[in-house]
Amino acid sequence: MLRFIRPLALGLAAVSVGVFGCILPTDRSGELQVVADALPALIVKDTVQLTARLIDLQNGGADVPNAELRFSSSDSTIVLVSPEGQLVAIGAGTATVAANAISFDDADPAILQADVRALLELDSIVPLTTEFGSLLFLFGVGLNEELIFSVELGGEDAPVLGYIPDPLDPRFGALAVWAKPPAPRSSSVSILGKNGGLVAPRLIEVAQRDVYEPNDTAPRRLGPLNIGVFNPALAFESLGREEQRAPTDWYTFTNTAARDRTIIVGGQGLGAGTFAVFLTDSLLPFGLTDDFLLAPDAWTIGPSSHVCGGIDPGLEELDFPLAAVALKDLAPGTYHVLVAYTPEADPRAYTLFIANEYASTLPPDAAEENDFCNVATPIPGNATRNLTIDNPHDTDWFRFTIPAGGQTVTFRATAQDSTADLDLYILGDFRPDSLPSVSEALTVGDVEAITAALPAGDYFLVVVDFFGVPTDYTLNATFAAPPAGVIEQMPRSSAAERETALRGKRVGAQSQTARPTVRPRTRR
Repeated sequence: MLRFIRPLALGLAAVSVGVFGCILPTDRSGELQVVADALPALIVKDTVQLTARLIDLQNGGADVPNAELRFSSSDSTIVLVSPEGQLVAIGAGTATVAANAISFDDADPAILQADVRALLELDSIVPLTTEFGSLLFLFGVGLNEELIFSVELGGEDAPVLGYIPDPLDPRFGALAVWAKPPAPRSSSVSILGKNGGLVAPRLIEVAQRDVYEPNDTAPRRLGPLNIGVFNPALAFESLGREEQRAPTDWYTFTNTAARDRTIIVGGQGLGAGTFAVFLTDSLLPFGLTDDFLLAPDAWTIGPSSHVCGGIDPGLEELDFPLAAVALKDLAPGTYHVLVAYTPEADPRAYTLFIANEYASTLPPDAAEENDFCNVATPIPGNATRNLTIDNPHDTDWFRFTIPAGGQTVTFRATAQDSTADLDLYILGDFRPDSLPSVSEALTVGDVEAITAALPAGDYFLVVVDFFGVPTDYTLNATFAAPPAGVIEQMPRSSAAERETALRGKRVGAQSQTARPTVRPRTRR
């Protein structure tokens, strides 16, 4: 009997191997490999579901069915990974993530490198050498301007121009900022935002001049400026002790055809140390003095720097840190912008904005363009006009003619803004010889009236807002027969009375500042 037992046992063993061999996969680990999808760019707080699969290298890379995979992290302080592949970015740094096949110990695992970036990181700055009024591009993570509180260059605010996002992931990108004076020659970049702060390890070399230098004795020609110009970070460099003239920056732009223009010059803390001059013709530096030479027929616009036909009529207004002039249908020609500082002026930083549009606090009125004498608007007799002072340095010029025998004129201006202070000037037009002030109304208040008996001749009425408050106003003009007899001489204001009135207005103004020392000078 025993001889039959052994063959029976052997047969059962063979059956067992055949049956269970069909149920469990043969361990061919050396022929298998785990592959995983690449990790995306990671930033702290990101969550990702990892995916991987087991492939058979001898079967053309086909997936092995029913293979169980497990994930793990080399450093859970950087990335925390569950066995099922749920990844959470914990902290900035680099770690590896492994995907292993269970039951296939010899199968090659998938190893992924996880680079986790902080919520705010700076990769690079371009360029590393710059000058005032140039742009710096900060490349990194979390630099979207909505997340940034401030950027500083050398301890000075660096105004932000905008953010250029990476098209594949907008969390990465470049922040463009202006290099602004008075950043020192070797300056660090520091950033403060919602996600913390940082200081760039590399220093930026800052040339102590702006992008338009040299433009103190020869103009920087900006050309037609079809898209305008804007720069909030220009610098005014101090001159040496041997220089006798006040520092000045000089620009020109060209209108090839009539078009609207807005010119704004100014900056925080500049005060009366800066003014802008806009000319229809040549402007030349006058030696080493504090003056600039104007052509005989020049007109200018600027804070207390109004010239008509090369003559300064002495229009008074408070000086502001911002000079804004909007001009409608400015005629073809080349125009000059003069930005001058007194030697005491600091911090030597300013904004230049020239646009090919009419950009003002209030819209233009029906009399525009009448900001200077060459384009003065005729004023009809016995009529009321609704007008505007549309920015702090809008000065309205009107012209009228008195017939033979003379007339008595009355002008009344009423501002809608009670904080405005309108002043009226009547000027006799005797250009090119003189532009005398016939009469002024200089009281403090939003209503101003003036009456004068005038002989035959040509005249200007000029409306000035002394406090520079943009406002709507009404102008009423009345022309009547003069008193009995012919007016033979033009009346003139008392210089003492005028100065007394203006002195009181200056003292009473909270923003009262000294007049600039650099003044246009007429060539004769």
